[in-house]
Amino acid sequence: MSSYIYGKYPVQEFLKLHRKLAKKLWYVSENHLRLLPDLDRDLPREEIRAPELAREFGLREYESHQGLLLETEKDLRSLLYMRLEDLLIEASEQSKSLIWLPEIQDGHNLGAITRSCVAFEGIAGIVLPEKNSARLNPAVAKVSAGTVFAMKYAGFHNIKATAQLIQSAGFKLIAIEKRPASILLNEFDFKQNTPAVIILGSEGEGIPSQIALFCDYSIQIPQSEAVDSLNLSVSAGIFLYEMRKSLG
Repeated sequence: MSSYIYGKYPVQEFLKLHRKLAKKLWYVSENHLRLLPDLDRDLPREEIRAPELAREFGLREYESHQGLLLETEKDLRSLLYMRLEDLLIEASEQSKSLIWLPEIQDGHNLGAITRSCVAFEGIAGIVLPEKNSARLNPAVAKVSAGTVFAMKYAGFHNIKATAQLIQSAGFKLIAIEKRPASILLNEFDFKQNTPAVIILGSEGEGIPSQIALFCDYSIQIPQSEAVDSLNLSVSAGIFLYEMRKSLG
């Protein structure tokens, strides 16, 4: 199966940022083509019925292609992943932070978190597990509204080695987690403690204990006692908004 992305915004963003890597465009009608005002005339394209497009590329019912699918020369990993060491250098040079998602399982959360990272700025990249986690794929690109193409990603294997690498690069580790000693989000001094690597754990288990040992700070989002925890992407969005507001 070839590499591809689908949906209005992912296709728009890919063509805007990586036009030379576009291979072939599939579209359902001329109306869908009009969603791509800067479309390269030389790009091969083919009109196809919606059910046939879904069947041709194995799309499931919930994977709405919005009448557009783009075959690409590179898959998302090849295009957007880099070595963690290089991502840390890039983030440091840009005075930006990173998001570390050590146990993320839900691709929709990954897409939504990516979208918040781009919307609120200040984040150079996202660190993901190499195994047993959500993968960067066309569905995530769709949920992110194409913002994956404005973000960088890196993988990791070992939690301890990764935490040590991050701290040796001069970044502080900040866990978003409710603990007795956690600092309230609205009371945290971002200007003195960023750029950093911000860790978001799973909704059920929180931050892995192996990472907690290395964390410089733990921050909690003020909330009602009626709710035990927030959705992962919601927590990320609140944190990133507060960070941007504090840093100006």
